[in-house]
Amino acid sequence: MLLGLVSTFRPDRKEPLALLLERIHGAFRLDGGGPPDVRFTFCDSSIAGGVSSVDRVLKRFPEMERFCSRVEGFLGQDPYRQLTNQAGSTGENEALDFETILRIAEGVPKSFPFHSMAIHFASPPFGVLPAEGRPPLTVLAMGLQPGIAVGDSWWVSGRVRSVAAFAIVEAPAAAKKLPSLPAPVQAVLAVCGKPQKTHQVVLGESEVAPAADGAPTSGEEALPKLTSETLQKIVAVGRDYRERMSAILESNPLPYELPPLAEALAAGPRKSPGEKKPALVAAFQPLGFRIRGGSGEFVLRRRTPANLTVTLTIDVGTWGNHAAASYTVLGPGFSVGVPLPVSVSSVGALQYPAGDAAQWAKIVANFAALTQVLDRTMLPAIEALAGPAPAWFEP
Repeated sequence: MLLGLVSTFRPDRKEPLALLLERIHGAFRLDGGGPPDVRFTFCDSSIAGGVSSVDRVLKRFPEMERFCSRVEGFLGQDPYRQLTNQAGSTGENEALDFETILRIAEGVPKSFPFHSMAIHFASPPFGVLPAEGRPPLTVLAMGLQPGIAVGDSWWVSGRVRSVAAFAIVEAPAAAKKLPSLPAPVQAVLAVCGKPQKTHQVVLGESEVAPAADGAPTSGEEALPKLTSETLQKIVAVGRDYRERMSAILESNPLPYELPPLAEALAAGPRKSPGEKKPALVAAFQPLGFRIRGGSGEFVLRRRTPANLTVTLTIDVGTWGNHAAASYTVLGPGFSVGVPLPVSVSSVGALQYPAGDAAQWAKIVANFAALTQVLDRTMLPAIEALAGPAPAWFEP
C-alpha cells in the first residue's frame, strides 16, 4: 500500500524568503540525497495597471525570457504573464541556476512584488506518484507533487507565506504503525520546522509483500480495500443528502428559524458578535469535537468509533461578518461532504450574515443540531459501506 503524508508548516513571515529557500535547498544538497529538481512559477497580477514584476525581472535577468508565458484570465479576469518552468509552459523542464532564483527572491516584495510565487523542490527519496489512478482530493486541492512546496503571495492583509511537504511511503496493509520516513526526507523536513498539520492519503497498492497467509497478523488491522462500486455508493450518499437537505430540515426542525438570506442582507450590518469561538466550544465540545481556528475559519474534528473522521469547516468571514459551514466524513480513499445551511429558509445560500452575538449563537445552535442529525443518519450510512478503518489512519 502506498501512503502519502502531507504536512503543512507555519513559516516565519519575518524571515526573508531567500533565506528560507536557501535553507531548504541546502538541506536537500547536504542530507536529502543530492541537489533537488527545482520548479518555479512567478506570476503578475491579472489586474491591469499595476507594476509588472515580470518586466522588472526580465530587465535585470534577460536570460529569464525563455520562461515567460501569457496566461488567460480566470472567470473574465484580464490575462497576465508568468515566469515558469512547469509542465505545459514554454520553459517546460528547463533548469534555472538556483542562485538566480535566490536573487529574485531577495527582491520580493519590494523590487519584485509578484502577485504569487511557488517554488517546488523534489528528489527521489520523497517518492513518485503512481502513474495510474487519480491523486486524492487532498493532494489535488493543494496542487502538490512529492517534495517541498514554498509559496509566497499577495493578500489583503499582506504577504502570505506557506510551506508544505508531500512524501510517499510504502506500508503493508496489515501494519499497525506507519513506517519511518527515509532519512534524507527527515533531514529536509527538519529545516522546515514543526509540522502544523499532517494528513494521510491512500495512493494505491505498493509492492510490499503481505503476511505469509495473506492476512493481517494478530492484533493488527488491515486498511479496507474499497471497490470502485463501493466508492460510488459512498459518494452517492453525500449527493443524496445535499439534494434532500430541505426535506431533511422539514423533518428535523432546527432550534431557530432565521430570516431568509435576502431579508437578512436587506437588514444591513449588525453589531459584530465579537469572539466567535466560545459559542462553538459550548455547542460542539459536548459532541466530541476538537475546535481549532482563528478569525477567518474554524475546523472542528472528531474520530468515530469506526476510526473515520468527521470534520466541520466553519468559515466566519475572511472579508466580512458572514458564516458558511460544511460537514465532511473522511476515510481511507474517500471524502464526502455536505453544506450546512443556517436554517430551512436559507438552503443553498453560500454565506449568511453572522449578525450580532445573539444571531451568531442561534446560527451555531442550528449548525450543532444539524450535525447531530447527520451523525445519526448520514454517518452510519457511510460507515456501513466503508467499514472500519485502522486505528492508525488519520486523514
